[in-house]
Amino acid sequence: SEVIQRLALRLNLTSDGSIDSEECVSKVNEVSCSEVSRFIFLIGHVAMKQLVHSERVLSVVRAKNSTVPVEKQGGKNQTLTSKDGHDGEEEEDGLSVHFGPTSGTDDREFDAAMSRVEQELVASGSFLGRFIPLVVQCARDQNAPNAVLRTCAVISLCKLMAVDGNFCSSNLQLLFSILKNAKESVVRANVIIALGDLSFRFPNLVEPWSSRIYLSLDDHDPTVRRNALMALSHLILNDMVKIKGQVVTLALRLNDSDPGIVEQVRVFFQELARKGNNLVYNVLP
Repeated sequence: SEVIQRLALRLNLTSDGSIDSEECVSKVNEVSCSEVSRFIFLIGHVAMKQLVHSERVLSVVRAKNSTVPVEKQGGKNQTLTSKDGHDGEEEEDGLSVHFGPTSGTDDREFDAAMSRVEQELVASGSFLGRFIPLVVQCARDQNAPNAVLRTCAVISLCKLMAVDGNFCSSNLQLLFSILKNAKESVVRANVIIALGDLSFRFPNLVEPWSSRIYLSLDDHDPTVRRNALMALSHLILNDMVKIKGQVVTLALRLNDSDPGIVEQVRVFFQELARKGNNLVYNVLP
């Protein structure tokens, strides 16, 4: 948090972190593009790390409390403990105070606590949430000073979308707009990777947009095509998206100019055929 605060001071951000696109560009010119890029990247990175940390601690709390009845009965079984015997008590107590008692936490209570963590991480009044408007505006700005700044902004936006479902839902249209219109191939390639991750995290949100991912198989950049093929292969083979007529687009990549992509397509259809039920024949015209 100290690093983010120092960078925020360097950028002279307002108390709520809001900044418009023109002002963002002026700050880049005043400070340095690399500093702004690092600051924006940190917002999404820290949010993701906080989410993982909270999930880990809450999981330990749930596992620890699940042994409480056994302890009361015989006192022979011990709760989960770390090497120093404290088992992250300070972290657990902090979450218990913030999210309420965790004794007897079941799956529903765990999910409710995690949902609250996710929402508060990206809330407008939170420490990180104050700077999210800057991330979104820089990701949206097609006239960003250089590709590094916009790439960092888009990656940060994708990580923030992976944190909270509501935030993801409200920014999916923007993300697909970036995928379609971004001039920088590195931006499009990173968006495709992020969409694959978001499809696993929030399948019901991304599934209606899956046809847009197929369009990237025709991208002029081989890295974008390769990433799109990899993402779609994982989603289809893991039954995360329904096999539709668009799978023909994957078959057309057998004539791709990139030998690596051609081999990827062959492996995909071999794996799909192993799933049985004549899936390949049913989807091809």
